[in-house]
Amino acid sequence: MAMIEKGLHDYLVKRYGSWESADVVKDDGKSITLKIDFGDEEVLTVVINRREGYNGNYRVIMER
Repeated sequence: MAMIEKGLHDYLVKRYGSWESADVVKDDGKSITLKIDFGDEEVLTVVINRREGYNGNYRVIMER
């Protein structure tokens, strides 16, 4: 299980609030797929693109 970088962690906390765990499913350098467990049997899978820009370094592509 890979660790997520601090910038991504901060982005996820700002977007989704707190969670119990966030596991990296796939990381190809350009995008990262995470499985976020909020507890109470609520699990969210997100795909996030890494990018550089004045609005931040991450963009959510898909949530399910």
